[in-house]
Amino acid sequence: MCRGITERWGITERAEESKKRKIIIFIDDLDRIPEKIVDFLNSLKTFLDIGGCIFVLGCDYDILRDALKQRYEGKIYEDYFDKIVQTEFYIPKISEQAIKGYLQFLTGWNDEDIGECTQLVIHSIGGNPRKIKRVANATMLIKSVFEKRLDTFLQAFEKPKPAVSIERDRVGKKDKPGEPMDLEREISKIFTPAEVFNLLFDKKMLFKLVCVREQWFTYYEKILIDEKKQQGLFNISKEQEDESKNNVEDLAAIKFMKEDSPEFQGLEDLKTYLTLLGISSPEAGISIKPAKPADLPIKLFNRYMMFERIDTGKVEETIIAEKIERMEWNANLSSYHFFIEVISAFGYDDLLRDLLKEDNIRFIAKRIKEKSSELKPIKGLLDSVRGVDNETAKRLLNETGDEYAEKIRASREPWAIGGLLGSVRGIDNEVAKRLLDETKDTYAEKIEASRDIRAIGWLLDGARWIDNETAKRLLDETKDTYAGKIGASRDIGAIGWLLDGARWIDNETAKRLLDETKDTYAEKIEASRDIRAIGWLLDNVRDIDNKTAQRLLDETKDTYAEKIRASRDSEAIGQLLDRVREIDEETANWLQNETS
Repeated sequence: MCRGITERWGITERAEESKKRKIIIFIDDLDRIPEKIVDFLNSLKTFLDIGGCIFVLGCDYDILRDALKQRYEGKIYEDYFDKIVQTEFYIPKISEQAIKGYLQFLTGWNDEDIGECTQLVIHSIGGNPRKIKRVANATMLIKSVFEKRLDTFLQAFEKPKPAVSIERDRVGKKDKPGEPMDLEREISKIFTPAEVFNLLFDKKMLFKLVCVREQWFTYYEKILIDEKKQQGLFNISKEQEDESKNNVEDLAAIKFMKEDSPEFQGLEDLKTYLTLLGISSPEAGISIKPAKPADLPIKLFNRYMMFERIDTGKVEETIIAEKIERMEWNANLSSYHFFIEVISAFGYDDLLRDLLKEDNIRFIAKRIKEKSSELKPIKGLLDSVRGVDNETAKRLLNETGDEYAEKIRASREPWAIGGLLGSVRGIDNEVAKRLLDETKDTYAEKIEASRDIRAIGWLLDGARWIDNETAKRLLDETKDTYAGKIGASRDIGAIGWLLDGARWIDNETAKRLLDETKDTYAEKIEASRDIRAIGWLLDNVRDIDNKTAQRLLDETKDTYAEKIRASRDSEAIGQLLDRVREIDEETANWLQNETS
């Protein structure tokens, strides 16, 4: 093989002709052919003395050494490298800081998550950049796929129905559930699938399991299907301990699984994440049946409520009551926000009052004050407490209000800022005014940096309800950026929100914005299947300029009948017909006849 290469490339002749320059020959990945590596080196030795040539061999030294040990013994093995290698260079191990930087580049996660994942890398796959990239990409892919599945799960949560159960170790129809209870509110309008993933699961847990799959695949396959081995991670038997001691790979993997943070919260938690790694169907479900649900940490209890509702149509009120009695109040604020929204959706008002009673407010206040607490769950908690008792909400606001200005300045989310301003105003308008005065100078920059026009409209609205003059100045500072944002958006509902926010502050500015962007609306409406959003946009265009709304309706009305027939949302259909009627009654009557 080596002779063929030298003859084909004329290496010998070229080396002899080049008296002053060197020919450098790189031979990489020798460790990829471990069964032929020694034969290759023996053939290569014939050509190592060619004048004018430098050979650079790249390989994993341990694999090369093992291959030589199998072929030679004693003096021949010991002297082998001395005879063919004049200089050795060992590539240094990648540093911890370099691993952090690479993970940050691959994932974009926050510093705390990157720090934990870096330790997981060091204790499992090591500093091999290819392995790090495979593990990071696999984790991101699994998370992305499951977030899309969560959209289906959220629909099933709101309208559960008997379904085929696809679970690990079991396939078949579930027992027929009772009639599912109706919800008081839709969770999918409060939380996005990505938010629900972060509330119910931990991406670092996925990362940890993918590290195990990459580094100890045989062991990973065992725990994937063997419940005894799964159980052994939490309560190992003498027999399992003896068996593991005889398997170095299993021993290393078990140590990693048991000792490295984050740790699995029991067998059910581990099974859930294993299911996440193996989930492959939109109909696939996650069955969570803990013996004592109320003993679960709040994050796992929220997960239990989610899938118990999907599986059975409800979550027993007594189980939630027991959890409230045992509430530990040591998790992040977002977990309690989700818990409260689910209780509210179930209509368990008495339980909500028990949870938000005066004795627990100090725990909620402590969670709000934490630096990591975000604006959205703070808004949700304030609204929930106000819904139970306004005086208690005032005490909570007085205890935590000094923290909000700093949190708003640190936030890049106009929607969350507008939402918090609205919640504070609902409790105490004077406190809201002070908060607006302390933070208003930061809003223009946040709006200009944002591409979320729905959120921009929401922030403008939140400011207007507190102080219209402040809102007008904010609109004047930022209005020149809106046309470009609207042009880039395909979300017609969001466009309606921005127009609405601008109109209530200054109708002339809203008219100019409409004139600059109206030519793009027909195409956006025709591409949309969201008839609720279409009605909302038509309504806001009509409020600004009825003639423009009439022309827009004329351009797009032929597409409405098909959209209405495809929709199952009777309320949205009714709203669209009403808004068409406000623009042109004849068109509304024609559309109603076409779709009735």
